[in-house]
Amino acid sequence: MNFFYLGIDHKTAPIDIREAAYGKRKEISAFWEDRASGQTAMLSTCNRFEIYGVAQDAFEAKARIDIFKSRFGKLFNSGYFIYGSDNVFRHLVRLAAGLESQIKGESQIYSQLSSWAEQESFPEKLAAMTYDALLLSHEIRSASGLKLHENNIATLLYEYILKMNDSDDLLNIVVAGTGNI
Repeated sequence: MNFFYLGIDHKTAPIDIREAAYGKRKEISAFWEDRASGQTAMLSTCNRFEIYGVAQDAFEAKARIDIFKSRFGKLFNSGYFIYGSDNVFRHLVRLAAGLESQIKGESQIYSQLSSWAEQESFPEKLAAMTYDALLLSHEIRSASGLKLHENNIATLLYEYILKMNDSDDLLNIVVAGTGNI
């Protein structure tokens, strides 16, 4: 058994490409359901669109990715493809710890990963790996002090606006977001 993932994120693809991938999520989901039913899961956040899967070996994983890229390559040409249990686990830990976020230590991704792994159709072996990654990242956040801060874009924006307001007048601010923001 071999784990793999492929995707795009804020470092590899501009927002319009990530939005286009999100717009094709039903087609992408159907593609994986037809070829690897019960063996894949998609993670989509504001900064990333990733597909995780389980294959018998690296050859099978690469073959699936090649077929996928022939159909959706325009969206994923600048993306990444990683296989191997250790590599996927390391990536999940970095995600859950907030080290792959635009704001280092951002906490929203931890909750997103937890909810993601609780989906009914989520591959069992991938769920076990994800829960292990969440536990380790929780320890990393605690040891590093990242757990003490609410690092997210909305909080930082709000604090910045307050600092920029030179007046003593009441300031009305609306912050819109997703998840716990």
